[in-house]
Amino acid sequence: HDQGGGARASISDEALRVAMQRRGFRAHVIVDARAFPDPDCLSLRGHTGCHHEIIARLVRHQNFRRWLAKLKADFDRSAAAARASAQGAGWGNLADLGVALYCKSGKHRSVAGAIIMRHILLAEGWSCPDMRHLSQNFWGRRCCGGLCEECRKPPASLQECLAWAYEVWKTLPIAGEGGGGEAVRRRW
Repeated sequence: HDQGGGARASISDEALRVAMQRRGFRAHVIVDARAFPDPDCLSLRGHTGCHHEIIARLVRHQNFRRWLAKLKADFDRSAAAARASAQGAGWGNLADLGVALYCKSGKHRSVAGAIIMRHILLAEGWSCPDMRHLSQNFWGRRCCGGLCEECRKPPASLQECLAWAYEVWKTLPIAGEGGGGEAVRRRW
């Protein structure tokens, strides 16, 4: 199955970090959400990743657990570095982390992934500001922008799906566990 140019394009995290800084966003963790090809989702193209079915399809995807494990490892490493930096500056345990997710168009997979990540981080005790969708201006007129009835009023199954994603997160090792390093605690 051909995944298209966007699924194969290789962009360094540093290039993405610089591009995001130009748009006023500081990213400590950069997450590639292109690992979820879904050729059967044509009926959902008019929505963003806010749509409950897009989120559910991502969570049910065979690549979800592996993707979430990498995200957790990257996040834990960045959180530990931010915590050490904050302590070194005399700020105590205060840590401020920017997390950026990207996909080919910045409309479906990255938005759904950001919603999942936000749910997990809130459950872990992090404070999360409102999400910023840096590609929003390019979604086009045929996209609901997350403002349609289906996206604004999802069924209860969405919360069940997000809760399941958090359960998967909790089963994943904390960066440094089992590898001889010190475990990172996510609640500071």
